[in-house]
Amino acid sequence: MSPTDGRDQVEFSRFIDCRKLPSGGKKMAIEANAKERKALEKRLSIVALDYLTAEFSVVPGKGGRVKLKGRLKAAITQTCVITLRPVAGDIDISVDRTYAVSDDACWRLQQGEPDEEGNLTGGGQVENLPEPMVDGGLDLGEAASEELALAMDSFPRLAGAEFRIDADSDGEVPAGETNNPFAVLQKLKKKLE
Repeated sequence: MSPTDGRDQVEFSRFIDCRKLPSGGKKMAIEANAKERKALEKRLSIVALDYLTAEFSVVPGKGGRVKLKGRLKAAITQTCVITLRPVAGDIDISVDRTYAVSDDACWRLQQGEPDEEGNLTGGGQVENLPEPMVDGGLDLGEAASEELALAMDSFPRLAGAEFRIDADSDGEVPAGETNNPFAVLQKLKKKLE
């Protein structure tokens, strides 16, 4: 498998071959172009990705592991889960990841080892496991995309937006009634009786 195999579908790819890293590591700044941002908008189901930049330091470690540290910045627009209107936001996060070759013992433990009956054992028993390297390297763009997805608000809301279930069809809740779905059902029951 060549370093580009399997990454043709990756929206934002900046592959670095870790076998060629200098002992002191390498600093890299990456930025998604307009086409990559448009593809990431679709992947992440967001309205807009105005910019996505990252500054990374990639440093070789012990046992063939590689440490990826840096800062990611982005400007995104998501859809408010209540009003369905655009919600703009900035993301500025630190990134700290460890990568290892796929034959690393911890990586195998994460994946689990088959026992005599073919059942996987040991999977998920260790925290903070390294990410597997592919063909001796890692994709900085994909790492940035994953970190962006994790940093996004899962339920973006406009300031002051509230979810309300109104008791009347005209959108008004009668004075003294609580705003809950059971009050609506109770009112409907009384109408049907």
